[in-house]
Amino acid sequence: MAQTQAFQQAVQHLADRDRENLRQGRCVVVQSQNRHQGFILIDADQETLWEVITDYENFPSFLPTVIEARVVEDEGDRKLVEQVDEREVLFTTVTSRIQTENVETPPHQVSFQMTEGDLTRFQGCWQAIAASTESDRPTLLLQTVAAEAGVGPLEMVFDQVLERSLKENLESISRETDRRCRLTPD
Repeated sequence: MAQTQAFQQAVQHLADRDRENLRQGRCVVVQSQNRHQGFILIDADQETLWEVITDYENFPSFLPTVIEARVVEDEGDRKLVEQVDEREVLFTTVTSRIQTENVETPPHQVSFQMTEGDLTRFQGCWQAIAASTESDRPTLLLQTVAAEAGVGPLEMVFDQVLERSLKENLESISRETDRRCRLTPD
């Protein structure tokens, strides 16, 4: 596959084994300081992937820890989204609520920043990057997240939970995108 320049730039800092995992369809998550990046190649065009990552109110139907999601305010390419997550952490169920301001740049990027919620900081972006110069498939989904929970010595546990959640969400988005592609064949 002849790769786009944007794809090459997005993955250039990945280790060789991570690039190989990505080529084999595996999700790759890397961390540096308080920033996590998750990568997955999805066999879909950017538009279909865009429909999935901006389908906020249906997140509970395909993202494993999201139990509620709603658009609180819609101003075209700017949306306020409230989301409630529930997950197991250290043998207990933890429920968290955040509200993010999502700024959409169709069909390539959604930038988000927490405006209210249970975390100290939560911001980042989704990017749908065409991978091939020869076809509209596959598309690289890259999520970058900078987050802090403000839990002092337990921040390492939070980082592990965030890394696992990022991987689970990317894999779930890939499955949902695949499902939607099968519903509307070329």
